[in-house]
Amino acid sequence: MNKVMDPAMARIFAAMQLVPKIDLRALPTAEARQTFIAQQVPWAWCPHPLKEIRNLTIPGPAGPMRGRLYLPEGGDARPVVVFAHGGGWTFGDIDTIETPDPLTVVFKMKNPNPAMLEHFASPWNWVYAAKDLAANANAPRTAINGTGPFRLGEHVRGSHITGTRNDKYFRQGRPYLDGFRGVFMTQPAAMMNALQGGQVMAEFRGISPAERDRLVQVMGDRIRIEESSWTLNLMVVFNTEKKPFDDVRVRRALHLAIDRRAGAQGLARTATLRDPGGLVRPGSPFAMKDEDLLKVPGFGRDIAAARAEARKLLREAGVPNLTFVLHNRNLAQPYTPAGIFLVDQWRQIGVNVEHRQSETSPYLAGMSSGNFDVAIDFSNLFMDEPSLALAKYLSFNKAPENRSRAIDAEMDRLYAAQSRERDFQKRFDLIRQFEKRAFDQAYQVPMLWWHRIVPTHKVVMGWQMSPSHNLGQDLADVWLNT
Repeated sequence: MNKVMDPAMARIFAAMQLVPKIDLRALPTAEARQTFIAQQVPWAWCPHPLKEIRNLTIPGPAGPMRGRLYLPEGGDARPVVVFAHGGGWTFGDIDTIETPDPLTVVFKMKNPNPAMLEHFASPWNWVYAAKDLAANANAPRTAINGTGPFRLGEHVRGSHITGTRNDKYFRQGRPYLDGFRGVFMTQPAAMMNALQGGQVMAEFRGISPAERDRLVQVMGDRIRIEESSWTLNLMVVFNTEKKPFDDVRVRRALHLAIDRRAGAQGLARTATLRDPGGLVRPGSPFAMKDEDLLKVPGFGRDIAAARAEARKLLREAGVPNLTFVLHNRNLAQPYTPAGIFLVDQWRQIGVNVEHRQSETSPYLAGMSSGNFDVAIDFSNLFMDEPSLALAKYLSFNKAPENRSRAIDAEMDRLYAAQSRERDFQKRFDLIRQFEKRAFDQAYQVPMLWWHRIVPTHKVVMGWQMSPSHNLGQDLADVWLNT
């Protein structure tokens, strides 16, 4: 067998070594984009003019597979590189896309997927004009393209963004506003002062209960407060690649020691945390009913019995005096109070925990690299769709956002089954099976779900509250009653 590498492939592998090993997910969005562009530089010499792009059908053990062959100019005697991947994640069930006329798009599915319409509605999706992409394939990295109610005025990083009315907006008569100005503030006190002083008319993401009470006390009937449960939750994540967290007994013990019922009552007075719940937002159509949640270990009312079982499990695992570091994000809401609460809960079963908080970039980098013992993670959803909510619990080799780094084929199987099931009750039952497996193995477990509190000045009209801060931000229906 000839073990000499082809010179062209040798140059490719050499170029690969020049690419910095940086986890883009750990960087702020703008920095990640620039880093990605810089990472492409070593490849600038590689592309060759293409002679042909050919679609293929390849026989496979489970049936035919689709493939695509790229043939460069310069003869047919070429080495081949095979790139295999598992599809497009969210949109992997789409077979073909057709555009029979300028106003119609037809998606044909290769598998049933009851969540597909919700995926289409994701606020993370963009539609770009084909002519703009043809002129510059990198346009989405820097250009604004769309048919929204406002046109971009200016964006000053770290300061503000402005928009002016789009007179060609497809909804006649909208938007009502001539424009808007959004300001970026990292300090809650500055935001509260701006709201009280009228420099800011609304804070659309959410504030804490204490901040709500302050605004009501100072502003009285000049401020409107709207509240809702939130499609966000905090999770406790155990690094299953580190001992002793590779032992399910240790993970279950730490899960059982958390008194979520008492925690919800106490934290709801000071933090944006409130509801105990399963893997799907409490109160949403596919959520576990509270009477069933009470039967789940770690969510019952008898915390004394749960903690006795937790101590027993730690003794059986040989770590009755366990010590570890809790990796957390350095944000006042709700990460700091959540971390303090967890340290206290584990202290009550004899576990000593160091609470270590980091700025967002090193916090994310630590979780992505697996450089932690136990961490507080978050799940940020834009709507109540189980395929979104459960994706973070898939095996690490399928979902890198699973910070526990666990591999569980049974959870993968149950996830796939629920994602294909169109009957509501059957899908509901499959989700309960998935949740049971998640709690039994306790690779990562929900702590508490967030509670959203949005303040707006009474003159702000037309804005609709929702359980997600990722929705309802186009301001098309907002107007001022002055």
